[in-house]
Amino acid sequence: ITSAAAGLFSLVLVLGIFVYVPMIAEQQKLTGQSMFIKDEIQKGKSILANTKIKEVVQFTRQDQAGVIDEITKAGEFYAINFIAISPQEIQKSQDLLRLPLLLEIEAEYQNFGKFLSALDQLDQTVITVDNFLMEKQSINLPLLRIKLSLSLYLEDNDNG
Repeated sequence: ITSAAAGLFSLVLVLGIFVYVPMIAEQQKLTGQSMFIKDEIQKGKSILANTKIKEVVQFTRQDQAGVIDEITKAGEFYAINFIAISPQEIQKSQDLLRLPLLLEIEAEYQNFGKFLSALDQLDQTVITVDNFLMEKQSINLPLLRIKLSLSLYLEDNDNG
């Protein structure tokens, strides 16, 4: 019994060192990254809070489709699975048009970060992340189900 207990203790110790400790380290790393992203979103929200929305305007479907197409192409490049894309009502602020966009996607954490970076590089618009919620998938690990609220800013070409 003593050697069996020692063997069991050794097995638990080895599992703890090689499995549990790296998992804890990865979780702490991801938590730090998540907090950084949330801080960046909060900074963007405070900047946008100073922008006053004046009126609601109609935007052509072609303009919306072009920007959404750019977003989906960026997502496809980083293996983002788009579950839902829901454009909201467009609003006008000074010389800009704001298109709120709700996305529901599935992605690995690293690919999600790369996708967000790619959104910053899009030509047709400036995009801010207003909010996001990540939930891990118990069935399809390491995929995350992510609900993402974006604001797309476009120039108002109707201003004289």
